[in-house]
Amino acid sequence: MFDLFSSREYYELPSFETAVYSLLLSFVLSTLLALTYQITERGQGYSRNLFQAIVLGSMVTSMVLMAIGDSIARGLGILGAIAIIRFRARMNSPRNVIFIFAALSIGIATGVYGYRIAIAGTLSFCLVSFLLYFSGYGSKLILENILVITAETAVKTENLESVIKSLCDKFYLIRIQRSNKEIRLRYRLTIKKDTSREILAQKLREIEGINNVRITVRENTEAL
Repeated sequence: MFDLFSSREYYELPSFETAVYSLLLSFVLSTLLALTYQITERGQGYSRNLFQAIVLGSMVTSMVLMAIGDSIARGLGILGAIAIIRFRARMNSPRNVIFIFAALSIGIATGVYGYRIAIAGTLSFCLVSFLLYFSGYGSKLILENILVITAETAVKTENLESVIKSLCDKFYLIRIQRSNKEIRLRYRLTIKKDTSREILAQKLREIEGINNVRITVRENTEAL
């Protein structure tokens, strides 16, 4: 009866040296990828969590691919285990998603022992990232101003928007929240060149009934 199971061909796991080499190569290449992301990031600053996710995600992917091999049963088992974990991380930048995907690709290449593909792909990706960084294709950073006003419910929005209109080229209301005592307005706007955010906030605070004014700046990636 046991001869039925012993006669089957099983996938041979890689040797210890091969596994260590694959993981080390994945670590080196993903670190180079993470450093490229850090240097070429044009935002307000790079995310340390994303930096670590690039390196660790590549190594984990390589380890999983080596463990699966050509076994369908193992692949289904690991797929079921991953399905239990729910990833709720939100990425606003498409560029961050591409770097994460590149890190996973490095892990896949090293996990199936495609070392030449992993090295050539990583070097090409990093080279193109630097070319785009120093070229004119991404030198313009599109920023948008987010205005959040907290005021008493008796304040008329017409008075607020008249001040905003005088100091901004364009604006529109994103969200409005009401409670028994306060109202919160959230605007997206473009401030005129001859003024500033400080002047706009000061003019709004002079209106009677305004409790708080906050203006933040962020990169606009919703158009992508």
